[in-house]
Amino acid sequence: MIRKINLNKFFTLFEQFIKWTKLKSFDNERSIYFEAKNKLNEKKYDFIITSGEPFILFKYAKNLKKQFNVKIALDYRDGWSTNSQRRSSKKLLQKIILLNEKRIEKKIIRQADLLLFASETLKKEIIKSFCLDEKTPPLKVINNGIKLFNNKGKKTNFLSKENFNISFIGSLYDDHNIELFLAALKDLIVKYQCKKIKVFFVGSMLNCPDKHKFKIQEFKNNHNNNIDFIEYVSNEDAVRIQFESTLLLKFNAFEQKKGHFGK
Repeated sequence: MIRKINLNKFFTLFEQFIKWTKLKSFDNERSIYFEAKNKLNEKKYDFIITSGEPFILFKYAKNLKKQFNVKIALDYRDGWSTNSQRRSSKKLLQKIILLNEKRIEKKIIRQADLLLFASETLKKEIIKSFCLDEKTPPLKVINNGIKLFNNKGKKTNFLSKENFNISFIGSLYDDHNIELFLAALKDLIVKYQCKKIKVFFVGSMLNCPDKHKFKIQEFKNNHNNNIDFIEYVSNEDAVRIQFESTLLLKFNAFEQKKGHFGK
């Protein structure tokens, strides 16, 4: 009798540990490292600034600092090992991975020349977790936001003014509660006869999780006039679409924290 052994968990643990070593064979983003290395071979730079996540970029910045004697700034748009969603997991495998990543994060922080944060809340979170002060290395806050363009008022044809336009711009993730939103939308259209509602997903469908893509497409099949997709657009056009929208849609994978808002 031949027994099948599920090795998925073993390989997941192996990959998550090996990716933080000097090896790059297990890094999906390794091309970024090699491109940066080529740039540094061609020209001297004063600073490398890298944003996380993905936090593997912090590892690349640390390695490049060692190789080229260049200062590095680590920009936290989200928490890494302090991320509340990851910390809330009760799975032993996830706890082991997180413990290892916190050890790596501590080493990388010690080699940084500047730490940047998306909010004061996130900054305090990192200070507390790694017993930092604000001088070694210097810590600064650059809040999330958007750049408003001078031509934002220019007449465009993305959305019709006749509709109540709801727009979601960006990526959809597994934890986003799409079903709840679609159920509420269906009630508005069918039960309350709000026929002029139109929902736009902008740049969201290419990498959309299959379970969400199926639900959204199923909804579109039944209510084609009330939902539409727009492919990736420039940052300028994304801002214009937001100004043309009646309502902007935001999904949370977990509860927001005071002073720290995604998207």
